[in-house]
Amino acid sequence: MWHHTMIITLIICRTEPEYYDIVSNPIDMLKVQHKLKSEEYDDIEQLAADVDLIVENAKAYYSISIH
Repeated sequence: MWHHTMIITLIICRTEPEYYDIVSNPIDMLKVQHKLKSEEYDDIEQLAADVDLIVENAKAYYSISIH
């Protein structure tokens, strides 16, 4: 089960150089917040897609960095 602290940790891990080798489409909660405030989302599905991307990026990064 993914917990909010894992997503926050992901933001911190973005400072790791290999993060960008593993994650080709990085996004974080600060970007989502910015997009919400600037009304860049046309619908809830776009917001959900970005949140899903955060989770998928975390899964990809942590599954490789753990092994």
